[in-house]
Amino acid sequence: MVTSIAFDPDLWILSKNNSVQNGTVITGIKNNLITDKVNLFPNPVNTILTIDLSDRILRENLNFNIYNTLGAIIKTGLISNSNTKIDVADLSTGTYFIELLNETERSTGRFIKL
Repeated sequence: MVTSIAFDPDLWILSKNNSVQNGTVITGIKNNLITDKVNLFPNPVNTILTIDLSDRILRENLNFNIYNTLGAIIKTGLISNSNTKIDVADLSTGTYFIELLNETERSTGRFIKL
C-alpha cells in the first residue's frame, strides 16, 4: 500500500504535447524556417552530409547543431552557402538530429550515420 508520494519540482518532465517543462511551460518550438526546403543527403550517410538549401535564398548565415538521441550537442557549425557539406565521419553509428537556426527561426531534421 502506498502511504505517500513525493514530487521533486527540479526534475524535468515530458508533457503530453512532447514539450519539455521545468518551471516554465514550453508549448513547443516554431518550426517555420526551411523545413520544406532543406535536403539532407545522403541519408543514411557515411562521411559527408550535404545540406542543400537551393530553394531558399540565404539572406543570413545559419547555425547548425547536431544532437545525439540523448539530446547532447555533438557538433556545431555555420552554414554560409546554399550547399554545405559537414564531415560526420567521426560520429558513431546511429540516429542524429540536426537543428538549423538563426536569431528568430529554427528547423530540425534527422539523419542516420552508418
